[in-house]
Amino acid sequence: MKTAKTIKKSLCAIILAAGSSSRFGQNKLLYPVGNIPMYEHTVKLIQKLQLDCIILITKYPQIIQKIDRNILVVENNETNLGQSHSMQLGIRAALKQGRHFDGYLFTVCDQPYLTFKSLQKLCAAWQSKGGICALSYKQKRGNPVIFAAKYLPELLQITGDTGGRAVIKNHADDLTLVEVANIAELTDIDTPDSLK
Repeated sequence: MKTAKTIKKSLCAIILAAGSSSRFGQNKLLYPVGNIPMYEHTVKLIQKLQLDCIILITKYPQIIQKIDRNILVVENNETNLGQSHSMQLGIRAALKQGRHFDGYLFTVCDQPYLTFKSLQKLCAAWQSKGGICALSYKQKRGNPVIFAAKYLPELLQITGDTGGRAVIKNHADDLTLVEVANIAELTDIDTPDSLK
């Protein structure tokens, strides 16, 4: 007797690359790490996942000009509204595609030590568990995070620079943490010293 084939759930990645880098002293997303700009590490990893849709949110012409045309670029010229605004621009852009995605992967561009293996583990966990899945180190949650589509209405209501934290807090029972091997993978590079 044949077993039923598992249908893979569709995923849309939303890459957040609109931050002001105020503590870094220059645009950290363009700062070279391993000879390529920091933002490019994230973009290449996400492309390698071969997801159903990739959307990049930025305000920087230097990034927009170099992005692969298979990636939908959305400009955010109101970064003062915080990370939640970037997330919502990405969600609305995805909805305008006229396709229904089962989940949304949100990632920032200042984690240059994030590995493809960890991203694969995250996606595999979400395919299996659904709900909300996030990378973590010693049970401390970090980024990226995947939200099932059922959380879109709540994500569209948040304000400020909190990202999806409030939604995760409200649904802690639906959160799966996926451990990374090294804390460096989840380290946000906020200052040049962070690169050490």
